[in-house]
Amino acid sequence: RGPYRDRMRGWLAANRKRLGRPVCAMAPAAACGPAKEWPADSYGALIDLLARREDAETALVGAPSERAKCEEVAAASKAGAMIAAGHTNIGELIALLALCDGVIGNDSGCMHLAGALGIPTVAIFGSTNPNRTGPLGPSTRVIYRKLECSPCLARPCRFGHYNCLAQIEPAELA
Repeated sequence: RGPYRDRMRGWLAANRKRLGRPVCAMAPAAACGPAKEWPADSYGALIDLLARREDAETALVGAPSERAKCEEVAAASKAGAMIAAGHTNIGELIALLALCDGVIGNDSGCMHLAGALGIPTVAIFGSTNPNRTGPLGPSTRVIYRKLECSPCLARPCRFGHYNCLAQIEPAELA
């Protein structure tokens, strides 16, 4: 309860296509850029998969500087997504995450918030080590490809392929 939660309930009511469906938050951007970001087209495919399989809607979250990435992800899906990035302060973001049925995101602050809140969270790791910086919380899961070159902690990818992220399939997260 509280003003943030009330505002986010109102935002969801105004932006949802159909009430009563599950809502999944996705945090597709990361401060470190492509070395930590699962591809936009993969997020788009995941949005469509969750819409088909779970009849779920998606809310894309992030900072104002991450809005363009969220718009790219929404455009990559047929089902579309609500874009909250840039429209929430930290209290509203926490409230919005708490109102969602689950959160999927890159190795980012948003993913850590969701895990700490106890929300079912799937974290996508590429260049960083999930054993070192993975999410904490009772309902977290990590998707990670331990390739020969990962974790490298490099940005950008030394080999130019970002295979540690590109090889992760949307079905693995749903």
